[in-house]
Amino acid sequence: RAGLVVLPEFSADVTSASMIDVLTREESYQLARDNEGWFMEERGRFPVRRQSLADLSEALSAMVYTREMTRDPRKFDQLGLGDPREGGAGALMRVSNDKGEKLVDLIVGFKTGKAYVRHPDEQTTWAVDTTAFPPLQRAARWLDLYVIDLPESAIAQVEVTPWDGETYTLLAKEDEVGEFKLAPPYEDTALIADYAANPPALSLSRFAPIDVIPLEDLDAESVGVHRTLTYAGLMIEAEMFRRDQRYWVVFSEGLEQDTPEAQSMLEDLEAKLVGWAFEISRMDFAIMTTPLNDIVAGELPETATP
Repeated sequence: RAGLVVLPEFSADVTSASMIDVLTREESYQLARDNEGWFMEERGRFPVRRQSLADLSEALSAMVYTREMTRDPRKFDQLGLGDPREGGAGALMRVSNDKGEKLVDLIVGFKTGKAYVRHPDEQTTWAVDTTAFPPLQRAARWLDLYVIDLPESAIAQVEVTPWDGETYTLLAKEDEVGEFKLAPPYEDTALIADYAANPPALSLSRFAPIDVIPLEDLDAESVGVHRTLTYAGLMIEAEMFRRDQRYWVVFSEGLEQDTPEAQSMLEDLEAKLVGWAFEISRMDFAIMTTPLNDIVAGELPETATP
């Protein structure tokens, strides 16, 4: 088979794919398509990244056998080709069209930057030449989690309410994009460093969730609030949640001033944010809920207490 296209039927018509099922040792998930685009069933029909689907289509359609590898099942996991239904390290991928006809049925593995495949009913394993595959081992890698497009220059002020500590406000410095200072009553309180106020203030401009679930599925404890006000007058309120060392952000509906720019931003954000709980890393959670005592030098002056 060396030199032959691995999936000639798929290569002939990549646009006919309408469902992708992936099973790994850790999880299983399904990508499906309707009139509005591709989504993931296991995440409440959350949208899938178009580029990842394009990369997968290109990789599958261009895939060519290069050389035969082992036929020894004991060595399959060395190539990432063990059957996940039996606890193996491979990813079983099946692609079907809207008639339910199977276009792809492969176990796919990646080791040391190289791709390998095996048909589930065969013992022969193959090295293949193709473009880079999107990651199959983690469902969350498929999700379109770039949900907030907020430049640093748009942020006017930020209010942080940590789980255990005082609420404080950060104000953007005039003519210094990305630089913030403490607002009254802490305006005269020294920071541990000039940049100490910037990370919590810029959190939403760098928002990078790692997973998402429907809001109705969230069962966690509220542990803080982070509010960002833009110069256009749009307030973005993010409530923080925690459970079992996992951290989540839930966005409320925006409160906007009567400006066309704020209204446009509100509509775009609500379409992507409302109704979902976004998982973030522990580090990002710590930044978004930074206590005031962590950014000021020494004790807070008694005169600054509201």
